[in-house]
This record gives sequence, structure tokens and C-alpha cells, in this order.
Amino acid sequence: MRRLSYSLGAAILGSLGIWVAAGLSQVAWGDGAYLYGEANTRDEIGKTYLVFAAAGNRLEGAIYMPYSSFDCFQGTIHDRQLVLTIADSFDGQEYRFTIPIAATDPKQPPQLAGFYELKTLSDNDQRILQQCRQSLRSR
Repeated sequence: MRRLSYSLGAAILGSLGIWVAAGLSQVAWGDGAYLYGEANTRDEIGKTYLVFAAAGNRLEGAIYMPYSSFDCFQGTIHDRQLVLTIADSFDGQEYRFTIPIAATDPKQPPQLAGFYELKTLSDNDQRILQQCRQSLRSR
């Protein structure tokens, strides 16, 4: 997971100068499942993906790279950011990570800095999401 978190952090930090978060008053996803990726297509090797379920401003999901392990997270939306608590799948340690929310049309799902929204979840995305939701609830 160390490589994954480094890759995710590097992607976000590298893109911060491009994305603008000003002008957001309240950001929320409609209740449902969402998929975002560093690439605008799924399953690109070396790219990071987030799959999560939203209910109000609460999130449960996973961060992963294709053909690799995944780490589960829970989080909230706070101050124009996703504030995530990620549980390392290997040692169980938890760490916090934030992802800026870019300016967006209030009629559309929010955009994450450095990520593209992908419209449909694959069977594998749904499996990962379900596994993480069960794991988080059993804690």
C-alpha cells in the first residue's frame, strides 16, 4: 500500500495547480455508488482508482490500483475536501488522507482534483466496494 498511497499523493499534489476549488458552498454526492480514476478509462496499470458509496456527506469505499490489493476507507466531506481514514490492508494501520474537491456544477456529482468520474462500476468495483463496506461495519 505504500506505493499506492505515494502514487495517489503524487498525482493529487501534481494536479493542485490546475484545479480550482473556489466558489463551492456545499458539496455532496447523491446517495449511491461512485467510481473515480486518475485515468478517464478503467483498469489502467499504475493509475489509482476510488470506488465508494455515498450517503449524505458520509463515504465508505476503497482505493486501489488495477491488479493489485486495495485499502478500505471511510470518510466525510469537509471544507471542500474528502477527508478519508484509510485502513492499510496489510498491517491494519489507519492513516488520514484528503483529496480536494474541484469547482463543479451543483447539478453534477463533485469532481475530485486529479481524478475523472467514471460512469459505471464494474463487477470487480462492486465486489471491492461490498467487501470494504462489510469490513468497515464489522469494526
